[in-house]
Amino acid sequence: MSSLKRDYASFSSVAKSRFRPMASSFGFSQITGIRYLKKRDGFLEGFSLWHAGRGQNEFKIIYGIKIPENSISIEGKDLKSLSKDISGYRSVFYNELINGDGLRAHFSSRTKLHIENSARKAELEFEKQAVPWFNQFSSRQDVETYHLNKTGKYLNGKPSPWVVKS
Repeated sequence: MSSLKRDYASFSSVAKSRFRPMASSFGFSQITGIRYLKKRDGFLEGFSLWHAGRGQNEFKIIYGIKIPENSISIEGKDLKSLSKDISGYRSVFYNELINGDGLRAHFSSRTKLHIENSARKAELEFEKQAVPWFNQFSSRQDVETYHLNKTGKYLNGKPSPWVVKS
């Protein structure tokens, strides 16, 4: 075990300033210290930093899509207000960003410098892994069709007239 000691009290406080440039470069808005969202055509893209808590020296990055239930509209609403009622959204195929070594998904959070280096590394990996995944969706229809083809189930439990199983 390394002799480096943690030099911060709160992971989210340290991470928020270090991940803000990454989020901004991909068009995401910071919602909390560890949650970032972007509005698309009828759905939300997002990523979160997941830290296990005190004593843990690693974190992971989860990215994916949230789609509102049938009666909820995201049009005309800002991201902060949308994020307050995230319970009315379904997560669709969240993925874990794989660390550049290809072996593990976790990034180092041992010190502030480790988090800063992890943010730089994560930005490169996000470009390679998450951006192409997000780019396959240009509309809610694409998301619902993807979900149907992956799971064999309709996203909201009933068929949408324009979603076709391939």
